[in-house]
Amino acid sequence: MAQSSVYYATARTKSLTARLITRERLERMLEAETADHATQMLYESGYGSGMTPDVLKAAEEELQQAYSYVRAVSPNRWATDAFLLKGDCYNLKLFFKAQMLDQDPLAMTKAMGTMEADKLMDLASRRFFGAMPENIGKAAAKVCRLLDGRGLTVQQMECMLDSGCFADMQAYAAKSGRKEVIKAVQTQADMLNLVTFLRVRKSGQGIDTLMEGLLPGGAVRPARCVRAFTASDEDLVSALGMAQYASLLRPGLEAMMQSGTLSVIERIADDVVLALFRRSKHEMDSVLPLVGYLIAKERESQAVRLVILAKRNNIPAARVRERLRELYA
Repeated sequence: MAQSSVYYATARTKSLTARLITRERLERMLEAETADHATQMLYESGYGSGMTPDVLKAAEEELQQAYSYVRAVSPNRWATDAFLLKGDCYNLKLFFKAQMLDQDPLAMTKAMGTMEADKLMDLASRRFFGAMPENIGKAAAKVCRLLDGRGLTVQQMECMLDSGCFADMQAYAAKSGRKEVIKAVQTQADMLNLVTFLRVRKSGQGIDTLMEGLLPGGAVRPARCVRAFTASDEDLVSALGMAQYASLLRPGLEAMMQSGTLSVIERIADDVVLALFRRSKHEMDSVLPLVGYLIAKERESQAVRLVILAKRNNIPAARVRERLRELYA
């Protein structure tokens, strides 16, 4: 049952935040001789229950426990569920992708959302879309109609569900009554839309593809993106109306202009979102530290998987560092 006090939730979360993996520990794992040595270092730090020999499985368990914890102590379910909706979206993508590729969705790894994954997939199989979050349900119903007509690609399906997800995230953030939650959803949508904008423009695809991929919920409106589509790289931030992010995005945009690749700007866009939560991690009267802990555990899980898989496949540490995002700790 959710607790009524934000102070209770933030106090408990603060103690858990202190146990997050730091960048320094990841660096030591990167320098370990083997993947087994890196795994041993991770477990010695207190990561996982110690009962799961497969470290990748342990990372998944850690993440699932974090989701369950956040839902249990949340004093504002609209606020925290706004960031759990992505799990519902991910699970529906699995369901429809399995249908399109003739696979078994129940055999795939499922995420934690606002609904149990198996229940959500059962609703989808019976086409009870009204029992899902409103806009995700509408998007899933549209996907079904198009699949029946055999007129849908996997990418189009994912874009539709992502759009429904962010429409619900925006609605949940508004219902939370917290300005900081609304801002956090806007920032995530803006950063994802920026990456979509750059990717579409770089690929030479047109405005129609851009409009299909843009998400609702951001401060930068789609019409602004359309007008900025022909702007120079140097004037891009201004043309998009993203001046508030300019200092953070500049290194990534400069790297893009020099190398022609988007990897740095993609990493920085992710880090902009994390920075928003890091600035609020010590607040005691805000739900953001609780959401920040959830984002932190997601980022931690991604980093652990990246490092362990790199060690197993003898990928140089320098290449791994290029892909590592900032951590919350």
